[in-house]
Amino acid sequence: MGYAQGFEFEEFQSIPTQGALDWEYFTIGSDHYLAVANHHNDSTYNINSTLYRWHGASFVEYQSIPTQGARDWEF
Repeated sequence: MGYAQGFEFEEFQSIPTQGALDWEYFTIGSDHYLAVANHHNDSTYNINSTLYRWHGASFVEYQSIPTQGARDWEF
């Protein structure tokens, strides 16, 4: 656990990535999303980036998007 100015942090959820360079949180209506821009893995830049949707207790994979060396997401 890490400490920052008297606050204690605990891991809430682990989100798998492949060389992620950007994360973007946004809402549409009452739905909450997290987009992860996966840049590369050990062998290629042609990998999927992932969109997660909040399901009350955690983010769940909602959509896999083919990308090539993704660097950024903008809502």
